[in-house]
Amino acid sequence: MLFGLPVIALCQTALLNPSFEGVPQEAKTPAGWFPHNLGTTPDILPGVWGVQTPPKHGNTYMGLITRVDGTWESVGQELATPLVAGTCYTFSIHLARSNTYVNYNMPVRLRIWAGTGPDSEIELLSSTEAIEHLEWKKYEFSFTPSIDAQWFVLEAYFASGYYFGYNGNLLVDACSEIKPCRRAAAPVFRRESTL
Repeated sequence: MLFGLPVIALCQTALLNPSFEGVPQEAKTPAGWFPHNLGTTPDILPGVWGVQTPPKHGNTYMGLITRVDGTWESVGQELATPLVAGTCYTFSIHLARSNTYVNYNMPVRLRIWAGTGPDSEIELLSSTEAIEHLEWKKYEFSFTPSIDAQWFVLEAYFASGYYFGYNGNLLVDACSEIKPCRRAAAPVFRRESTL
């Protein structure tokens, strides 16, 4: 049984800069992350655009927005250990919304994607409902990609049911590692002796 533990540890995927640390500034992608679509200019917060929410972890966090013109922001990174198709994984992240993000104050949702490259076709792994709360809350996900994925993408996107763009924001902090799902041990049945 102990021989299986190192294999599980090797399958965990640590993200670079999971708490989006950096110097607070507008239109700056945190180290380790890359803009994933045109028009992505995330902010390192707090302290800019009127956002003063304290970080959940470390000194800073990232803000992503959606816009009335129908555009939205997403960031991603190449994984040191790719996700394997057909394997179940777990992941968690802390999310909040700011009501002082200069006119970008409506709630949006987080969508999580996996891809084979920075500009590749990607697969939606999971999505939240629109994040209405102003305080940090931990969100936990489990997903099973159908592709071997080298890229992991976090995206702010409009709430379900909206058919037009609007100005919204999503605060993200404290990502976990991406870990293989724990499998429940098979039940052990014991038959009592009838002798």
